[in-house]
Amino acid sequence: MEHTRERLFQNLEFVNYELHLESHEQLEKYGEKESISAVLFNLGYLPGGDHKLATRPESSLRAMEAGLSLLKPGGIMSVCIYSGGDSGFEEKDAVLQWLRSLDPRHYLVLVTEYYNRPNHPPIPALVVKLS
Repeated sequence: MEHTRERLFQNLEFVNYELHLESHEQLEKYGEKESISAVLFNLGYLPGGDHKLATRPESSLRAMEAGLSLLKPGGIMSVCIYSGGDSGFEEKDAVLQWLRSLDPRHYLVLVTEYYNRPNHPPIPALVVKLS
């Protein structure tokens, strides 16, 4: 967490943010409904870390649902979906299906891919809360 804190301070010195070393399933504890401008998810496992400590579809989907409820109208949710190797394909499929299911009257969803990168590169996705 210290490495993250240092990088945020170097790059976002004047931005209001909080860091919590806790499961993303606990997200609802940290804000009121429609009170947050941005929520960021980095799914998978920490590069170079223990692959047994990785995000899972069930908890990620619950956390992203909570994230949507916390977002202000006009707020944005960023989801970086990592897959491949020994984890992630099930989560990737579940998250992409969930993103497709979001009501287009309330959310704008953008998903992109790196076409010329080998070894299952991450899939960046953005969700904008319209109302």
